Amino acid sequence: MKNKILLFAIILISSLTSEKLAGQTKKDVYYVVDTLSTAPNNKIAELGTEGNLKYISFYCKCVPPYNRNLTFVYDPGKQNVQILREINHPTLSWKDLQELIVKAGAEFKHQYNLTILEVLPDKTYRSANVRLVLYPETTVDFEKL
Repeated sequence: MKNKILLFAIILISSLTSEKLAGQTKKDVYYVVDTLSTAPNNKIAELGTEGNLKYISFYCKCVPPYNRNLTFVYDPGKQNVQILREINHPTLSWKDLQELIVKAGAEFKHQYNLTILEVLPDKTYRSANVRLVLYPETTVDFEKL
């Protein structure tokens, strides 16, 4: 009898949890990265390519384990990359984006859809839906004597 009650409780809790998670929708947020008109000593981000992925790395160690820069990636071959003539969405400041990331931490990717708008030389914008790169905690597999 105890096993049946325990099983029923587990099923009930898991169904309530999955319903709660299914009901949550991610909030769309937008951030403009302008590396063209920013002096090299004032840049807060680096854009680059690693394999077939593009990355945006912010000089901010604000997500655990706090030992790597905040990095987002996207696949330029996917259809989530567009060229825009103008921005039709409200954008966040760096301070606002950083506060969202610090507050959400590793749950950022479950709570927000971040679109990075990169300023291009012809005054257009490359729009890319990005995903947060999370790094595992550093493990120490030896003991100091």
